[in-house]
Formats: sequence, structure tokens, C-alpha cells
Amino acid sequence: MPLLLAGMFVAAVPRGAAGQTVSVPAVREGDGPRVLNEEGRPVGGATVTFLGTDGESGGRTVATATTRPGGTFKIPPRERDATPRSHYPGWSVMVEAPGYGVGGGYLTDERPADVRLHPATELRVKIVGPDGKPAAGVRVAPRMLVARTAPDPRPGWAVSLPADAQARLSARTDADGILVLGGLPRRASVHLAILDDARFAQPDFRQAVPLGNEAVTNANPLRLTPGASVAGRMVYGDTGKPVAGAGVRVQGVSSTETFGFGAAQTDPDGAYRIAGLPPGTYNVLVDLPAALENEWAAPALEAVDVKVGAQLAGKDLKLVKGGVIAGRLVASDTKQGMAGLEIGLHGPARPRSGANVGHTVTAADGSFSFRVPPGAQYVYFMDLAPDGYLRWPQLGKDVEVADGQTVAVTLELKRDPSPPVAGRVFLPDGAPAAGAWVSAELPGEGGLADTRAARASASGRFQFAALPPGSKLSAKRDPLQTAGAVVVKGGEEDVTLRLADKAQAHASLLVTVQDAGGKPVPGAKVQLMVRQGTISIGSNDPAWVTDAKGELLLEKLSTDKEYGLWVEADGFGVGQSPVKALEAGAKNAADTIFLRRADGVIKGRIVTRAGEPMPGASIELNGSETGHKTTKADEQGRFQFKVVAGADPLIFMRNPKGECVGARSVRVGEEVEFVYDPAAVVK
Repeated sequence: MPLLLAGMFVAAVPRGAAGQTVSVPAVREGDGPRVLNEEGRPVGGATVTFLGTDGESGGRTVATATTRPGGTFKIPPRERDATPRSHYPGWSVMVEAPGYGVGGGYLTDERPADVRLHPATELRVKIVGPDGKPAAGVRVAPRMLVARTAPDPRPGWAVSLPADAQARLSARTDADGILVLGGLPRRASVHLAILDDARFAQPDFRQAVPLGNEAVTNANPLRLTPGASVAGRMVYGDTGKPVAGAGVRVQGVSSTETFGFGAAQTDPDGAYRIAGLPPGTYNVLVDLPAALENEWAAPALEAVDVKVGAQLAGKDLKLVKGGVIAGRLVASDTKQGMAGLEIGLHGPARPRSGANVGHTVTAADGSFSFRVPPGAQYVYFMDLAPDGYLRWPQLGKDVEVADGQTVAVTLELKRDPSPPVAGRVFLPDGAPAAGAWVSAELPGEGGLADTRAARASASGRFQFAALPPGSKLSAKRDPLQTAGAVVVKGGEEDVTLRLADKAQAHASLLVTVQDAGGKPVPGAKVQLMVRQGTISIGSNDPAWVTDAKGELLLEKLSTDKEYGLWVEADGFGVGQSPVKALEAGAKNAADTIFLRRADGVIKGRIVTRAGEPMPGASIELNGSETGHKTTKADEQGRFQFKVVAGADPLIFMRNPKGECVGARSVRVGEEVEFVYDPAAVVK
């Protein structure tokens, strides 16, 4: 069963019915997409590498193209197999051109967005081993590049480099552990990979390196940790014969501080080994090839505890026949099947403790199916709802499937009773904005806001089948966008949206961070919180840190969003503040955020129920003045947190399933004995 991240948001794109071939025609000369520089000028002669995105060839170079003098390039046809697992007929691309950093994007025929390249920077960073000494001769490559488009907390673009590109762009550290990597994009972040050296754990996303806006980026040293491994064998449950050519991967349990990852393929004897893992709690998952997934299912190994540098063997996997979920997605009023929509699955093969889910796409009659191991399953609608239907509350059902059993499941999408909304989009000169995309952000109720999209016709006209009162409309046609959102009451037929140059539509925000005495706090990490529905999502961009004056300028912010700030700095507590409405085209200043020094201590000891110390055990702390922190106990089971005076956060641990256990409130100066009981789950 392929893997997909639970809760992933996707753009509205054309749907292909199951069993049909969906391809993207090549663009004509002069049409998009294009490769442009930051000033919007075309970049000719750039190499565009097309990467697989549906799981059938993820991370592998599929095709390449070269941009014409006008920056345009042809998109190769994208063929589907007879039973597509995903309906997004697009390409993830990597773009390279002399003098520019590697760029990326996601392209579809319906939304062939331009790819913009950043000037190149050369990264220089010292790599040190677990012993603190320079790690000489280690081969390191860029694994993933991420650039954010404020204010969206999700990446503006991100590209995972295929293995051939990693090898080509890699370099070895010198005798002093210094790594030099060229051709990286300025003002992005690079995730690094250690190649061909299982001594070390792969750096996780928290160790992403922010890239500056200069020709050379001198980064802080990167310290590696010992690499652990998980190994085992996969066999057919009925015969014990080996399963060759199947995928195996590990993923950290969602509720634990586990950020490692890795994958391998079984050899002819069914053996696999995944190396380079940091310590943590992992789920071991099976990714069956198409030839096997309709006849076999594979229970995951849940909550495998991996210690620092441990070499775990015997983590064997067994294929079973299991049972079948035979489902159908229908409209609640007409009972007609709904085609081309994504269905997700959690169960023994994809435990709820992890973010990976099984997924498939409904056929022309709305039908779908999963072969699953025996046990409790949760099948749900995980797509964006079609126009006129409701997405929230989430539509799903819990079912129990026995070995050899087929269980029927029907999911019904409800129609949105709200009235339709229509209008037109205009360019700055008053002409119709043909092809502009109109986004509707629906008011959230108890969670994330739902979003819908419509495309303007040649006359600039758009229409939504249903929008509830309070929905916010905005429009975009690169490089133009609306300066603010229009809030609708529902039922309007003549909403007017006017596009403006981004310089007029955007705003900037100056963030200033100081200590209690009014002195600047350099190196503070800033998160821009974006309101979505009733919750806020943080940007968490590693490049957003304050300078020597304690300042950070956030640019290109949309004025139709509600923002807040969350700030952390080493040696301090956390600070947070709402942001006033931004003025378009202006440099706005947030209220100064003052951080208190973390000069208080909370310490204690972790013991078993028998009173024995637990060296290396993880314990967590969370509070409004402290933020979330994790530390590990020493050889005597002792731990310590530095916090601000007067804080009374919660401390807690997690059992192997990632469940919170033993939560209790503590105060500064208090020394506690924490008795670890994996059964003392706190709901």
C-alpha cells in the first residue's frame, strides 16, 4: 500500500477517473510554465528534471527538458497505470541553471505555475562527529531544498533531490570537517544527507541549514549522532518463503520526539536493513509492489524502540491474506457514486500512531477497495470536497475486518446547504482576468478552515456552488493577486475581485525581540502564526532568526490573513504576541516581544515502578512560558530543564505507543521523582 502523509493539503486539480489514462499535453511555445529569475526575466537553457510523485517512481528522475530562450519548456505526457492510487496528474520538478541555485516546484496542466530561481549561494559548514571532533572525509549531499512563500506556513516550493542529483552535487568534508556545497538557492533551507556511511544518523528536519542572501553562507557547525539500524526479513505467512523486491520503511511515531526516517528494499532472501537512524520510536511499514498488494497485506511493526547507535535485528515482517474493505463514496442525497476522490486508511498496516496512511482513489462509480491485515480499521474521506459539498466534519468509519472477510463500507458526502456565490476577476487595467484562480477560505468550526477554488473564465467570471456566510475570497494570476480578501454573506452574484501588483498587494513586518532589560536578543527563532479556522499554524522556517539588533524583517505578507508571533531563544523562555492588521504596500512593525531569561531550574529523577533509574529515558516539558522541550536522563536517571522563574509547566513521558503517561504540573525549584508507568495513560 503506498504511503501518504495524513492531513496533507493539496491544490485543486483535475480529476482522472480510475482505470483511465490521464496525461498532461505539452505546452505550446509562449505558453507557461516558464523558468524565471527573481526579477521575472526568463531563464533560457535551464535544465528541468521531472520527478515521479505518485509513489511509483518517487525520488527518481523520469525525464528532462531544456528551457527555450523565453524560459518555456515542454511538460512530458504523464501516463497512469490501470488502477491509479492518486489523482494528482502533475510533476514535481527540479530546475538547474548556471549562476542560480537549484530550484523546484510542482506543475499541473491546469495550474502550470512558473518556477522562479534564486541566485546561488555556496554553503560552508563544519561537520563534527558524535565525539565533537571534525568528521573528515564524510560524503554529504543536499537531500531536500525548501523555500517558503510568506505567509503560508507550508513551503512555497520544496524539492527532494533524486539519488543521481544527490551524488552529482555531493562533496566530502576536508581534514577539518569543513563541507563546501555550491549551487544552492539563497534564502531557502537545505536538508543534508550522509552518503554511504552508516556510522552516522541522517540529519533530521530540525537540523535543516538556513541559506543566506550572500554569495557564501557560513553556517553553524552541524553535529552528527551515532547511526542506528533496523534489520529483518520479510516472508509469506503461509509458506515462509522470502518476499523479494518489497519496500520497507520506518517512520517516527507521531506523538514522540522521533524525526528519523529511512527505507530499503528486500533482497532475494527477503532480508532488509535500514541504517542511519537517530534514536526514537518507529513504526516499520511495508510498501508492497503493485503485483502483490491486491493479494497480500502486511501488518506493521508498531512502536519499535531504537536506542542510540543500536543495531536491531530480527524485526521480521510477514505477509498475510487478510481481508478486504469494499467501499463506495456517494452523494448523500442522490446516492450517486463520486469518482476520482482520495480515500485514506489507518489500521494494522498503517497505525494511527504514525502519519503515513494507506490511500486509493474512487473509481467512476465511486467504488474503492483495500486489502488489509485482520483487525480494527479506520477508513475515511481525505480529499478536498468537490464544489458544493461539505468536507467537515471529517467523514470516516471504524470497521473490524477478520481474516478472509469482505466488509462493505459506504461513505456519504453531504451537500453544502449554503447559497451559491459568483462574480468576476479584473486585471489592474480593468480587463477580465481570464484564468485567474479564486480561492475561498471558509469559516472554520473547531479546527482548520476548509478551502475551495474556482477558475475564472475568459470573461473573468467565476462561480462557487455553495459558500457559507463569512467565507473570504481572494484571487491570483501570477504575478498579480488581490490586495485583500472580500468577505461574502452568501448568495452574491456580482462579487468583484481586482488584481494588483504584488508590491502593492503585499506588506512587510518588522519583528523586534529584546530581553527584559531592553537589550536585543540575536539568534531568536521566529514563527509566524497564520490563523486558519479556529487554530493557528506556525511557519517554523529555520531561516527566520533575529539579527545582531534582535530584528527580523518578514516580507511579502498577504494583508488578508490574521497573524501572530511565537518567539524562542536559547537561554530564554518563549514570547508570543498577536499582530495588528497589516497595511498593504507598507513596512509594518510588530509590538516588541520581550523574553525573560530562563534562570530557573526544574530537575528530577526517572525511575521504574521498582525504583530503578532509567538512563537515557526521554521526558518532555510543555507550558505557555516555556514552550515544548525534551531532554534525556543521565546514567543515574536524572534530568534537568532550565525555565523562567514562576513557570509551572507540565512534565510527562510517553510509552512505546507514543501515549502520554504520568503528566503532572511542576514549579521552578521543585525536584521530582518521576515513576514511569507505561499503563498510566493520560487522555
